[in-house]
Amino acid sequence: MSGKYSPGEVLPGKVDGVQPYGAFIELPNGRVGMIHVSTISEGYVRSAADYFSRGDRVEVEVLSDQGNRIRLAAAGKPQRDFEKMLETALQQHDERLAEQSRNRTHRAEGRP
Repeated sequence: MSGKYSPGEVLPGKVDGVQPYGAFIELPNGRVGMIHVSTISEGYVRSAADYFSRGDRVEVEVLSDQGNRIRLAAAGKPQRDFEKMLETALQQHDERLAEQSRNRTHRAEGRP
């Protein structure tokens, strides 16, 4: 095992293996890291095999390097922004509540 990677570092890699939960990527120094399905796409990902095949050349971003465990993400893919996701969900919730309230008011007034 040689050389520790820094978070945010973008590296070329080669898909060494694919499992439903993620893709294993061989990095330039021979170490292997994993891209978890939760970092592949904003939407639901059934299997990493829908996105990667063994032998594919990819660019990855290092999320963390904890010695024997390297967490990766596909480079260039925006990571989930929890604050933005939460803000959007709350806004959609408020809009649904307002619509339900309008519908109740209309029914109470005898309007369809």
